[in-house]
Amino acid sequence: MGFTRSQIKKNTIGPTPGTAVAVTLDSSTTSGRAVVVRVAVFNGHVTSVTDNKGNTFTKIGEKINAPLNKYVTIWLAYNITGGASHQITMNQPTNNGLDYIIEEWNGVGTLSPFDKNADATGTGFSPSSGNTATTSTPNQLVLGTMFSDGFDTNFDSYPISAGSGFSNYEAHVPAAGQILSSESKEVSATGAQAATFTIGTGSGVSSTPGWAIIVSTLNASRIKTHTTDAMKHVRPTRTHTTDANKRRATLRTHTTSAFIGFQRRHTTDALKRKNFTLAHITDGFKKNVLIRLHTTDARIVRRSTKTHTVDALKRISPTRQHTTDAHIRLLRRVKPIIQSVTANKPPFKGAGNDKPRMRR
Repeated sequence: MGFTRSQIKKNTIGPTPGTAVAVTLDSSTTSGRAVVVRVAVFNGHVTSVTDNKGNTFTKIGEKINAPLNKYVTIWLAYNITGGASHQITMNQPTNNGLDYIIEEWNGVGTLSPFDKNADATGTGFSPSSGNTATTSTPNQLVLGTMFSDGFDTNFDSYPISAGSGFSNYEAHVPAAGQILSSESKEVSATGAQAATFTIGTGSGVSSTPGWAIIVSTLNASRIKTHTTDAMKHVRPTRTHTTDANKRRATLRTHTTSAFIGFQRRHTTDALKRKNFTLAHITDGFKKNVLIRLHTTDARIVRRSTKTHTVDALKRISPTRQHTTDAHIRLLRRVKPIIQSVTANKPPFKGAGNDKPRMRR
């Protein structure tokens, strides 16, 4: 359950310590834990407990054995602000000596942990507080506190022991022969709780020891319980969320599959169209190549024609040259005639006759 006592300090302050009795703990306290103060006063009582950390102490038990003038009270501060040099002050209206046992506990609840108490006074060797009402929660720390007298101050060992099931017994014996005792135990089930002690017999012990006894119960830290309960509520939500996630995942899978199929179909259709276009382009390219080939063939034919033409021209050129030479010779013969005509001279002897004379 996790209740652990981290430190304890006990002593007697007296006989006239004043109305405000301050005690500094031996070790630093830890924030979030609880401090329990058990204090007993002969012929008086403590009315409040304070500290130098600003914590609030609440009285969770008080019992007065009026015939014997024995006063015992229990104070609790929970979810404390801790630290070094933690000083606790016990305030009383009169200047009386007192006994105290101060403990620091871990595992006490941080939200109003005090639950039940019971108390009793009496004489004899088997003190008992009597039963509390049924506790509210199963996991609790049970604290027993007793202030008793009737003991010789010279005995070497305390003649008092913790009750059945209790442990962490502590006691302090002042000079007056009075003993402040404490004990504790953990329980894991709800039920009535009682504190008991055993007072031994023998030399130094009165035949009728008197006592005042208190039992107080404290709830354990509820964070784990609340967290567990919250987790129980969360788990169905998580299950529902998981189921919803699974459904969403299925929908996503279906959507993804549909989307992929849609993309694939469209991509395939696009590829088909692209392939069709590529086929047309390829056909066009083939036709273009064929045209180029035809063009090339035509060019080759034209080149052949040009070659033939050149060859023909080459063959014609000598003819032209001959013709030119004949023209030149003709012109040479005709030139004088042309010049004569131009000068109005008869070109032949007997010019002026209609017919030229024939040579015999």
